[in-house]
Amino acid sequence: MAGAFLLAWASVAGGATPETIDGPAELSVPIALRVPAARPDVVTLRVISTMDAATQAAAHAAATDAGASSAVSRSGSVPMRAIRRGTAVVQAAAPSYHFTMGVTVVQFDTAAATMSWRVYETLARGEVVLSDLSAAMRGARTGDTVEFQKLAGGYVTMRIGLVAPEAEVRGAEFVMAPAQADAIGFKQINRVVMWAPRTQAAIEAALKARGLIRNDVIIGRSWTPMSPDETLGLARNKKLAGEFSYRLFSSGSVSVDSAWATAYVNNGTRTTFADIPIRAACNKAARPHLQSALTEIRQAGLAGGIDVANTNSYGGCFYARFIRGSGSSFGSLSRHSWGAALDTNTVTNAQGAVPRMDCRIVRIFRKWGFAWGGNFTNPDGMHFEYVGERRDQIIYPSKYCPNVAPPAATAVAPSPLSVLSVGTPGAQPPPPPAPSDGQLFAGDGLAEPEG
Repeated sequence: MAGAFLLAWASVAGGATPETIDGPAELSVPIALRVPAARPDVVTLRVISTMDAATQAAAHAAATDAGASSAVSRSGSVPMRAIRRGTAVVQAAAPSYHFTMGVTVVQFDTAAATMSWRVYETLARGEVVLSDLSAAMRGARTGDTVEFQKLAGGYVTMRIGLVAPEAEVRGAEFVMAPAQADAIGFKQINRVVMWAPRTQAAIEAALKARGLIRNDVIIGRSWTPMSPDETLGLARNKKLAGEFSYRLFSSGSVSVDSAWATAYVNNGTRTTFADIPIRAACNKAARPHLQSALTEIRQAGLAGGIDVANTNSYGGCFYARFIRGSGSSFGSLSRHSWGAALDTNTVTNAQGAVPRMDCRIVRIFRKWGFAWGGNFTNPDGMHFEYVGERRDQIIYPSKYCPNVAPPAATAVAPSPLSVLSVGTPGAQPPPPPAPSDGQLFAGDGLAEPEG
């Protein structure tokens, strides 16, 4: 199937006529629903590829044990060709190129219970929901039509029926119903959503008892505080590191558009950083903060903790590809495709192994706006991902390298170093993350898995 998709995708002409999804024949309400007074506790279980039947069954059983409702769902990245407003083009990729869009697929009752009644109503009309953050980046609005690439080749057109706040759609760029995803060919079940358990403790106990706390299952909880190593959802990453169109070849290799590559990653040309001579092609948003982190690491006498030879041979930043294991049909592009992540010390910090990074180095990277992969569900200690927010001041019970609480006298306003980055006088760390009500998106933004 994947091979057929790659060949079909690569052979589709840029001017192919898309099919149109006009909506269901009936708009009957599948179940009696009312908007809850407050958003319920939500837990999402997600795997990188396809969730096997045993894991699905265990997830539904855990939800039942905890008195929660549950439903299967899908999340992935879908290739988009264009957004149009009547005959006018709002955004379009070059022929054979597409934009990667983070899509969450939910059943009607799941949308009503975990998102909002108006999201439910939009899906019931056969339309899709777009997040306000993603809409603003491309100038899209309600009533526009969007063209998605089909698995079998060709395109399907859907109408944007609602532009909703990012929080309302839990970090997704697009939300659609199963029938709409089926029209694209996106049928891969990789999530189970649970909502309204008796208590948070009850669902935690049920997940553990059913054997779901493991490295191949990514769990998002709506109530947990922010982790210092929480990564950005796809839309937020694009806002920070730029949005590109990309081309997928029959071999599975990926090429990003040259204009973006020139503007953001110096067309893939590696440059040598000062103080610790890593050579890498990194995103222009991350470069000055990476330099500051490397300078502070050297000034702290920790330069020996960065294996420069290994990093320059096997690590680095920019490499356009899909996340390993996610597949190239509806899988997610690695953050390395944006040059927004650095891999270093790859031998001693292999993915899935206990990370061996010096925690002092980890905290310096966090200070300069990087999340660390050592606390990913499947540990990835080589991976530092630029998130544009200071993460060293977040006190959280991380499994590896938790941040250290500053003395009470300096906890409110720590003093930044005045000059850390060679060639960038007055460099200061990025601001801390904006206050939020916890991990609001529960994993819907397609963040975290790497490799």
